[in-house]
Amino acid sequence: MDYNKMKTIIKESAAPFLTANKGMWIGADGIEISFDTMDKGYKENCYNYLKRDKYTIETGGFINSRQLTPNESEELVSFAMTLYYEKLAELEMELEKL
Repeated sequence: MDYNKMKTIIKESAAPFLTANKGMWIGADGIEISFDTMDKGYKENCYNYLKRDKYTIETGGFINSRQLTPNESEELVSFAMTLYYEKLAELEMELEKL
């Protein structure tokens, strides 16, 4: 599966925030928001949400009902976990700044 297709599937899933650009988060309203405009509490909520959602992401529970082959699902989950760790690291760096 190609990068753009995987990114689209994740953006349409229960974990769209994983596809946000660097330094950004996708809120519940689907709008991308910059870490620079977030207060400490908002950043902490995003961080805690990621930590709580790790199992759902690593087991593919975030994927909305799509018909994917087992290989496609495995590839998508692997990609999502890469995005997960990147976003988690970004938030950790943001929180260290405060």
